[in-house]
Amino acid sequence: MRHSSGFTLMELVMVLLLLGILLGIAVPRMFSGERFAAHGYADQLLAGLRFARSLAIAQRTPVYVVVTSSEARFCFDLACATPAIGPDGSRPFRLRAPASVALGYAGSFSFDALGAPDFATALQLPVTGDVTRVLTVEAETGYAH
Repeated sequence: MRHSSGFTLMELVMVLLLLGILLGIAVPRMFSGERFAAHGYADQLLAGLRFARSLAIAQRTPVYVVVTSSEARFCFDLACATPAIGPDGSRPFRLRAPASVALGYAGSFSFDALGAPDFATALQLPVTGDVTRVLTVEAETGYAH
């Protein structure tokens, strides 16, 4: 009787079938742009908040941040009649959220000429996409993280 080592055809077919099922489920999730869009927008908004604070200090004038569910605008007045200049020199300075991302805060606040915000407790800005990321602006210093 011959003793051979290796895999049978049935074992190979089962392994390939399981790999096919796993790839069919895992690959679309790994290469979905929604995860990157939400994380990228949260980072972009964080950088925008830090820039607005720095701009208020550098210009020695208040900078207003007006937030809706789909964008954040940065202006020199509450009505946004005078939009702020962005870090790249563009005007108006606004950050629009991708279609799959929403902001969980709607309202406005400002940074004064010393960089301090106009609210008494820390402000939390939820950015919701694949998961929710919460950006925090500290009340006394205006530090955003």
